[in-house]
This record gives sequence, C-alpha cells and structure tokens, in this order.
Amino acid sequence: VWMGASGWGALVAVGAALAAWDLQRFLGRLRRAGRVDAEEALVEAHLKRLALVLSVGLGLGGLALSWPVRIGFWWTLLLSLVAVVGLHRALRLAHRMSPPCDLERREL
Repeated sequence: VWMGASGWGALVAVGAALAAWDLQRFLGRLRRAGRVDAEEALVEAHLKRLALVLSVGLGLGGLALSWPVRIGFWWTLLLSLVAVVGLHRALRLAHRMSPPCDLERREL
C-alpha cells in the first residue's frame, strides 16, 4: 500500500478512472461519426460490456486484496505471462464476436 492509502480506495479509483476514460473515448467516437443508426442500442451494448468488465476487474481486485498470498518471483512471472496471454486471447475473441461498426477507426 502506497503511503498508507487504502488498497480498496486505489482499486475503486483505478476502476473509475478507466471507466471515465473508456466512456470519454466512446462518446468522442460517436460524435465524430455523425448520424448513427440504432445509437441507443449501441450505447446500451457498450455500457453493458463496460459494466461486465468493471465488475470482473473490481471483483478480482477485491479478491486479491482480501486474500493475500505470498509467492516467489518465478511463480509471479509465470502467472503474469498467463494473464497477459489470456487477456490477449479474450480481447481477440471479443473483437471477433462484436458486430461490425462504422465507428471502428483506429486511433493512435
């Protein structure tokens, strides 16, 4: 814990910051698109997906905060690698399962 701050507070703050960043980016893409067919359905689907991701992330973060485990460096490295590969595969699957959208323009 950094400088006596609560781990729970940091977890909630990071979740809120990521949600705000995602919604700001999503609304910016909607504005740039001009007229969008079924805009309400698109917004609802995005909010549902965001709620699911936040729930899973905050739930796993809460589990990690409430169930401390001491593991060695190599186990940490292995679990981190598994997490990165799993996240990459999950994002690829979610991208493939998402319906095509006119808003899908790559931004760097």
